[in-house]
Amino acid sequence: MHEHQLFMKEKESIDDLVDQGYKITGIKEDLSGAHVHFDYIDHDNRSVKTQILHVLSADARKYFTTLLFAKEKRFN
Repeated sequence: MHEHQLFMKEKESIDDLVDQGYKITGIKEDLSGAHVHFDYIDHDNRSVKTQILHVLSADARKYFTTLLFAKEKRFN
């Protein structure tokens, strides 16, 4: 898959999870890319759902990092 196509697919997956209310709660990077942990807590704080997205493209790694920094700026 072409690098740009991979980025667009990964960006769409990240955006879908964020749109569903998932928050990035952890990142583990290694030589095979980044494993981004997304958690969703329901309105009663009872159930936690976790999704792990394996991000391969450098552009998608930059994208989720930008999302994290934007979130931090909103709360500071």
